[in-house]
Order: sequence, then structure tokens, then C-alpha cells
Amino acid sequence: MSITAALAELIVHSQPDAAARDAAREGVKDFLAASWPVLQGQVPDSGLPALRTVYGDGSSRSQALLLGYAAHALDYDDFHADFRGHPSVVILPALFAWQQQQPAEIDDFLDAYAIGVEVAGRLGLAASQQHYALGHHNTATLGTIAAAAALARLLKLDVRATATLLGIATTQASGLRAQFGSAVKPCTLDLRQSARSRQPS
Repeated sequence: MSITAALAELIVHSQPDAAARDAAREGVKDFLAASWPVLQGQVPDSGLPALRTVYGDGSSRSQALLLGYAAHALDYDDFHADFRGHPSVVILPALFAWQQQQPAEIDDFLDAYAIGVEVAGRLGLAASQQHYALGHHNTATLGTIAAAAALARLLKLDVRATATLLGIATTQASGLRAQFGSAVKPCTLDLRQSARSRQPS
């Protein structure tokens, strides 16, 4: 059995427990708190109005992109040490965008999110710190696969379809740390340093 097929089996057949669902609820609250100021226009230089001009068609893809951007614009979203990245910012926008098209039960939504975060953490451990050290941005490269895992679970895909979705996500995954400090990947540390440098000494 291939690694992809083995992962697909786990995504389809694993069952998160009550503690995982509770953690997922906390993750959803954190995601909403991080994205709310940007979505409400309280961060005027966020870039979201420009994105809404281009991605304003209301499609699931556009909704996911806008939610992901809003949640990460301030760089206050959650961080997973094993993943070495921000799992919720890639997983939840995909789940929320799909939820608008095909609503699922809350427990199914929470299970899908929990499985996505678990996949993110395990991928981070498998890729090791070397992946990040080589210049890859785990949130983008590994997060794409984690989001696909969560969607596969939410949609109740079978093992074969889940493996196919993981394969497609893997071919689409990209992200470079060279973009840190840009509109693509804001860094609050860079913003704070920039603000300090403008203060009179």
C-alpha cells in the first residue's frame, strides 16, 4: 500500500474523540477572532478590499481565499509546533466555504477540522525542520494537503477518492519563506520592527 493510500485510510476511518472536538471548537473560535477585525474593515491596509474586487464572485474558491487571507492578515492565528505553521488558516476557510454550498452536521465539521489539523501535524513531523530550513512555508506546502484531508473527510469520500484528492493537492502545493513580510505572508514581527525603526531615538 502506498503512503498516500495509507493516509487516505486513516482520514476515512479515524474517529476523533470528544477532547478532539472540544479542541476543534477552540480552534474555530481562535480563527474567528483572528479574522474578524479584517473582515469588518477595521484594518484599513489589510488588502482585503482589493482582493474582494478580484475574488467577489461568491464561489467556494473565492470565499476560501478571502477567509484565509483575512485570518492570516494580522499573523495572530494559531500555530502548531509539529506542523511549524498555521493549520486553521488553510483548513477552516476550505471547510467554511464548502459549508455554504453543502451544509454538514456540526460534529462532522468538527471531525473534519480535527483530522485536518492531525494531518498537518503529522506531515510537519514527517517533513522535519529541514523542509522549513530549505525555504518552504509549511502553512502553504503542507497545509494544502491538510485542507484536502479535511475536505475529504467532510465530504465523506471513500479511500480511493480521498487518495486522489490528496494527490491533486500535493501537486498544487507551494509556498516560499522568501515571501515573508509581503502581502502574501505578513509577519507581525517585521511590522513591529518597522514601527520601531520609525520612532525617534
